[in-house]
Amino acid sequence: MQNKKDEELLLEYKQGNQQALNELCNRYKSIVKFYTRNLFLLGLDDEDLIQEGLMGFVNAANTYDNDKSLFKTYAHRCIKNSLYSAIKKNAIKYGEILKNSSSLEELNELGRFAPSLDTPEDEFLNKEKSREFRFKIYSNLSKRESLVLDLYLEGLSYQEIAEKLACSVKAVDGALTRAKAKIKKCMEK
Repeated sequence: MQNKKDEELLLEYKQGNQQALNELCNRYKSIVKFYTRNLFLLGLDDEDLIQEGLMGFVNAANTYDNDKSLFKTYAHRCIKNSLYSAIKKNAIKYGEILKNSSSLEELNELGRFAPSLDTPEDEFLNKEKSREFRFKIYSNLSKRESLVLDLYLEGLSYQEIAEKLACSVKAVDGALTRAKAKIKKCMEK
């Protein structure tokens, strides 16, 4: 089975061979890990993210139409979409918890938030460092990258951002990719 192309294994899977899907999953697990390596979701660990990516992969295997593109291309897109969807759902979930909570004690009871042990001075310094870091990031971004990043952090999808900025989804993806690379450089300094 290891010598077969992805499309051949996919055809076998659709004919009922579960081993073919297992082989495909083994092939694509490293790709899923690659996409999840820089992601973080509050309340989820690395294995949860990998599971999200693998669910996107299984969705790709179940919905692939070989007339439109290579399976590899389609699988990559489905994996990314699954991870972005998980991130968006997680941001919405925790945003709602924070918005609807009346106190830190209530959040702590939910087990979602640990109160800070910092002194007021430490909190002030942390806010200052955060502002400085944010300034450092945004001063390295172009205007488009800043706009796209802000909209993305608000929870908008690539399509929604593209419509709002009157550009293509590819341009949005490119701007976010460049912004992430610049942010990563800022974090390394």
